Amino acid sequence: MTDLRLLSYSLGIEFLSRPHGIFFTQRQYIRETLKEFDLDQCKPTTTSMMEKLKLVLNMQVRAADSSLYQRMVGKLIFLTHTRPDIAYAISVISKFMAHPQLPHAQAVKHLYRYLQGTTNLALAYRKGEENNLLGS
Repeated sequence: MTDLRLLSYSLGIEFLSRPHGIFFTQRQYIRETLKEFDLDQCKPTTTSMMEKLKLVLNMQVRAADSSLYQRMVGKLIFLTHTRPDIAYAISVISKFMAHPQLPHAQAVKHLYRYLQGTTNLALAYRKGEENNLLGS
């Protein structure tokens, strides 16, 4: 057995140990994903979902590329490990995986634009604080 010291990176998640706690981030994964979909130079936005856009199954518009849509949403689902702020938006857009249409694809790109502006957010577990998870 070998002591590899403190965990710093595993499965796309970066672990940052600081005196006041541990932080989990997937900023490198976000950067690589943005680059993969040619969105690394996109304009950031401050919200994870488009305002006043009601997404339904059949919007009577042109279909989007379903394989690209599925790849983009699949990569976003992996981000929920460290980014609970996007969980609701992902739950909405993942409903349209079988037959995505252009407004659904626009919502996915909007979420990527949000990630572009919030790449450095991290999930924090601070020392000395109680971290109780409560379910209802």
